[in-house]
Amino acid sequence: MKIPDRDTLASLILQKARDFGADLAGLAGIAALKKEPSTRVVPFIPPGTYGSMESLYGLKPGEVRWPKGGKSVVVVGLEHPEDHPELDWWYWLIDPPGNRVLKSIVQNLKEWLAAEYGLESTHITYHIEKGGVFLKEAARLAGLGCIGRNNLLITPQYGPRIRLRSLVVNIDLPATGPSAFDPCSACRAPCQKHCPSLAFDKIVLTRGQTGEERLPGRDGRYHRENCAQIMQLNEDEAQLQLVPEISADPIPIIKYCRNCEVFCPVGAS
Repeated sequence: MKIPDRDTLASLILQKARDFGADLAGLAGIAALKKEPSTRVVPFIPPGTYGSMESLYGLKPGEVRWPKGGKSVVVVGLEHPEDHPELDWWYWLIDPPGNRVLKSIVQNLKEWLAAEYGLESTHITYHIEKGGVFLKEAARLAGLGCIGRNNLLITPQYGPRIRLRSLVVNIDLPATGPSAFDPCSACRAPCQKHCPSLAFDKIVLTRGQTGEERLPGRDGRYHRENCAQIMQLNEDEAQLQLVPEISADPIPIIKYCRNCEVFCPVGAS
């Protein structure tokens, strides 16, 4: 099987990702991703809180289980409109419909690369503690957007209303970013003001503590413990609903808070 030159292959991969259903797609190099601040900031997150990432593989906080031979990351994004919240609902232990769509896109892309060019790739799980990569950082390096003051990826097209998944490929491909896009610098941050958990009310990490210029929430004011409390409340308040295609009996539907997404003016329709 003849593999095209890298620029052509990169274009073909991105187009194929869109053909399979991705709304956004980009490429980032693993060497660059390893230098991003997320891996170094994670150890400062209090143990036991959402995002502290106690590993299932014996990894230390911030470590990534990089696939052997992996050189580039394909990042795919699926729009998550405000009027389709069910894309991110957890049907008890069954992952959200949006994530299932993303898994299908990535799996199809993996199989296409193998069949068309004999290329090896690894479908990466979502969770860091299960062997995943830092998706927001990968998406930023791939030029899909920037990390906003709500600590989420902000894209020009959809704002933060986007879901991500990734595929690691065993070939160096040209990165598609990062970009200079930054809508947060002049924004009054309604995302932070409308957080029900007050997760952005005070600075909890500083550049002096971490040695990093880029911090969660941009200036270190994203408080994961507060955010985790709302997520736990969302789980505790999950209502039983009948979902025939999943279960014959009513099951809890978990609907996590999205205020930091829906109050962002970027990409809002």
